[in-house]
This record gives sequence, C-alpha cells and structure tokens, in this order.
Amino acid sequence: MAAGVGLALAAFSAFAQVRKGQAQQAAFEGQARGLEVQAQFTRFNAKQESLKHKAQAVAELEKTLVNLASINAAAGAGNVDPFSGNPFGLKVRALDVGGSNYAQADNNRAITVLLGNQQADMQLFQASRARAAGKAAKQQGVMGALFTLGTGAFSFAQAGGFAGGGFTASAPFQPGSLSGLPQSQQITLSGLPGGGF
Repeated sequence: MAAGVGLALAAFSAFAQVRKGQAQQAAFEGQARGLEVQAQFTRFNAKQESLKHKAQAVAELEKTLVNLASINAAAGAGNVDPFSGNPFGLKVRALDVGGSNYAQADNNRAITVLLGNQQADMQLFQASRARAAGKAAKQQGVMGALFTLGTGAFSFAQAGGFAGGGFTASAPFQPGSLSGLPQSQQITLSGLPGGGF
C-alpha cells in the first residue's frame, strides 16, 4: 500500500514537473512575442524619426533654392550679370551652406533608420533566445518527470510492488543474464571478450 502511494506521488510529481516546464515555456513565448512587438515599434519609431530628418533635408533644399532666386532677383534688379562677380560668389556660398545642411539632415535620417533597425534586430535576437529558453525549460520538465517516474518505479519495485509480476529489483544484476526471467528468455553476453561487461 505504501509503495503504491509512493508511486502515485512520483507520478503526480512527474506531472507537475511537465506542467511547470510547459508554464515556463509559455512565459518565455510571451516574452518573445513582446520583444517582437517591441521590435516592430522600434522600426516604426525609427522610420517616423527619419521622416522628420527627411522633411528637414527638403526644407534645407527649398531654403537654398529661395536664396538662389533672391540672389538672381537682386542681381537682375541691379542690372548685374547674375552669373559672374559678386552674385556668383553669393550663389556658391548659398549652395555650399544649403548643401551641407541638406547632407547633414539626410545623414541624420540614414543614421536614425540604421540605429532603429539594429535595435529591432537585437530585440528579435532576444526573442529567439527567449524561445530557445522556453524549449529548454519544457525539455527539462519532461526529463525531470521521466527521472522522477523512474525513481518512483524503482522505489516501488524495491518495496515489493512488482512482486509476483516476474521481476524483482532487489536481486543484484548478474552480468550475462537478467534475473527474474525464465531461463528460455534470459539474455547471455558470453560471446563478448571477457564473458560480458
């Protein structure tokens, strides 16, 4: 009776270990999904920030065109050739400043997108690691359950739980045969060097 209770407790413990592994896997899966959503949001946020930099770059180009038009208009109003002398130098300066501002804004856009993508990729990597940890937790639960069942069955057998079933766990193992089996079903390992193990 006591041996049966021990075996039942071992079976319940094994079931609990499997369920614990499944619960841990579910927790890690939830964490992985959260990281994937966070990665999508990070990419979206980076794209949104990059659009601000792109708008700034377009504004710099427009400002440069307005400056060039103003220089041409002022030179034309003064009856001066807009492509030579002082008006030409002003246009070169306007293009230099405007071009630098545009390039800086465009670089900021590219950097924002790159950093956002890198951060999102890192979050996706963390998600894959969380899934792997969940799988390992589930496997650990199953292995622990198998070990618990095996230990419970062995204890049950030592307490005489399998008595009358043809097997005994109390007899020591004899190399070359399995005790408890009829002679016709015993396995001998006499063909191996040294007569067995």
